[in-house]
Amino acid sequence: MKAIVVEKPNRVVYKEVDIPTLSSGEVLIKLKYTAICATDFGVIEGRVPKARYPIIPGHEWSGIVEEVYDKRDEYLLGKRVVAENHITCMRCPACRQGKWNQCVNYDEIGFSKNGGYAEYLKTIANNIHLLPDEISDIEASLIEPTAVAVYTMLRTGVQIGDNVTILGDGPIGLLCMQIAKNMGGQKILVSGGHDSRLKLARKFGAYETFNRHTDPISIVERVREIHEGGSDVVIEAAGSPKAFRDALDIAHQEAIIGITGFCEWKEAIIQPDKILTKNLTVRGADASPGTWDIAIRLVANGKINLRELISHTFQLEECEKALMIVKNKEDDLVKGVFKIN
Repeated sequence: MKAIVVEKPNRVVYKEVDIPTLSSGEVLIKLKYTAICATDFGVIEGRVPKARYPIIPGHEWSGIVEEVYDKRDEYLLGKRVVAENHITCMRCPACRQGKWNQCVNYDEIGFSKNGGYAEYLKTIANNIHLLPDEISDIEASLIEPTAVAVYTMLRTGVQIGDNVTILGDGPIGLLCMQIAKNMGGQKILVSGGHDSRLKLARKFGAYETFNRHTDPISIVERVREIHEGGSDVVIEAAGSPKAFRDALDIAHQEAIIGITGFCEWKEAIIQPDKILTKNLTVRGADASPGTWDIAIRLVANGKINLRELISHTFQLEECEKALMIVKNKEDDLVKGVFKIN
């Protein structure tokens, strides 16, 4: 099969590799689409401690089950599917409490196990989710980030009438915005640096948008103009230490701040007294435990628009061009995907 392989940090090659062979509990997926995520570049550039080289990146994908190892999984053959990426030990205290995203012994598709930048992928049958007819193959490649956004918003507990600010206009930020609206959030402000993405935010129902490059005032001032006293819920989806500092200033008394942007171990200089004196709650939202079925239902029922997030489609052999466009956010990029089969 053809695949994009990171042989070592900063060495990416498109080449022929063996189709994966299965062991007990595993299934073989013929991939249809794989989306390109910003965290894939952490793998490509050697910034992810969990990565094992050589590795095929890609953790946002859709496909069809082509082969199964165990007879009990034969019902999956020919089915359109997505799958959760964490392969956990099921033995540690976190796993035994159902907190698989806190497993201390996990592997992850696209990071420590080969992922979706290829024609085929293998994973475990236990992680599979069947796709309804209402979701297309290309939309399904974004179920993974949708599940992440759902988990983030459930962690923050948006209530009907809450004023919400989303810091970050990437796919996760735009998904969090749509989910916040479904949860009853009002006067939702989306902050970012890309006019094409902010235009989408307004189309999806944002009350206001803020471009950090062109707006004449600060994000803190802009929020205070539309949210009296500050925002009830703030989502840091930019992966920026500055955005986290801004979140503390934007937050209303007793607000909740949700952290879903990955800063890649950068340090943020903050004033802890802001958390203390405002009685703030800061909640991390790592991965997407227990939210995949919710994400699938929301998309299938038309509550979340995924198709318009996909601005670019590439073939696998266009990997050099595709990765350059996505990394540099060229050509009004929102989300790029590989069309595979």
